[in-house]
Amino acid sequence: MWTKRELNRLNRLFLKDPAEMFDEIRRLRYERDKGLPDEERRRTEAEQAEKFARMHGLRFIRR
Repeated sequence: MWTKRELNRLNRLFLKDPAEMFDEIRRLRYERDKGLPDEERRRTEAEQAEKFARMHGLRFIRR
């Protein structure tokens, strides 16, 4: 879950450079999940990726 401040910052980054926005999302997720065990972190990342793919009408393929 993102705070309103984080969402506003991500929106500004997206308008400036979408690649910077994705880098910032990765950094924020790393900060949020760095205390979790690797297996738990990977599981939550996969769940979020599947949800994102469904939301945008894409197909998620697990590796």
